[in-house]
Amino acid sequence: MNTIAKQLNELLQTVPQKIKSIPENKLCEKPSPDKWSKKEIHGHLCDSAMNNIARVIRSQYDELPLLIVSYHQTEWVSLNGYQTMDIDEIINLWSALNRRLVHALSSIAEDNLNNMCVLADGEKISIGKLMEEDYIVHLEHHMSRILEK
Repeated sequence: MNTIAKQLNELLQTVPQKIKSIPENKLCEKPSPDKWSKKEIHGHLCDSAMNNIARVIRSQYDELPLLIVSYHQTEWVSLNGYQTMDIDEIINLWSALNRRLVHALSSIAEDNLNNMCVLADGEKISIGKLMEEDYIVHLEHHMSRILEK
C-alpha cells in the first residue's frame, strides 16, 4: 500500500466516529444561507471521492496527460440533498467511496502514480501528487472544519 492509500486508510479508521459524536443540530447548522453546513461539507467530500476515484482509474488507461475536468461543487451538493440526509447515510457513503479510493490507489502500479494530468487551469501534475497534494490536503482541510469544536 502506497503512502497516499495509507494516509486515507488512517482517516477511515478515525473520522466516522468523530463525526457521529457531533450533535445533529451542529451538523445541520449553516453559518450563513450561502455557506455549507457540516453535513453538506461531508457530502461534498463524498462528491470529491466519486470524482477522484474516476481520475485514478482513468489515469491508468486514458490518453496522457489526463485532462482533469472540474465539476460544479455547489450543484453536486445541492442536487445530492446532503442537508436532508441522515448523517449515518453520509458517513457510510463517504466511508465506502474512500475504501474504493484506497483500493484504487493500492492497486495502481508505482510507476503509474507518475502519470501526468492537466488541470483546468493548465497546470500539469502527476496523479500521485494530485491525490497527495489535492485530495488528501482538501480532505483534511474540510474535516478540520467539520470537527472544529
